[in-house]
Amino acid sequence: YSATAGYEGYLSSHFDETFVDLMTHVGYLTGSADFDPVTFNLRYDYAYTWIDAFDAKKFRQLNRVTPSVSYREGSWGFSQLYYQFYDENFKRPLLTGDLDRDGQRHVVGFNQFLFPGSQLPDFMPFTYYRIGARGEFQDTKGSEFDYASWEFSFGFGAELPGGFDLSFLYRL
Repeated sequence: YSATAGYEGYLSSHFDETFVDLMTHVGYLTGSADFDPVTFNLRYDYAYTWIDAFDAKKFRQLNRVTPSVSYREGSWGFSQLYYQFYDENFKRPLLTGDLDRDGQRHVVGFNQFLFPGSQLPDFMPFTYYRIGARGEFQDTKGSEFDYASWEFSFGFGAELPGGFDLSFLYRL
């Protein structure tokens, strides 16, 4: 059993929404129970997203709860199934309505992580690769457009000195 608390910060670019760049700060609490090879997790996130560098009153608040179950596949990877409950609230109107997703969302998803280890050549320093899919199984509630859809993703990451991680995730 384990419990952790932490912080994540990231920048995301939304090319379909008129090239909006968002800076997000996330505080989280996580609890997990490991029954090798299966792990059960529960995570709570509070996210604060700064939407406009010139208007500090333009931001998003997000509360998210994510229970998940993961299956470890030896030393080469793991599979993860999850559910997420979102409660989002944007402050002040945005330039584009595409990001305005106020209200509650119910999402289910799947991720497959691969850990290639020492089998990679030196010019490929990534410690993991990831593919995934997620979709909403219930229409959102709020003032936004219908966001019930599927989203596919792929990414990779590397561990850096000092306990830092660098990751890239592309969502389609």
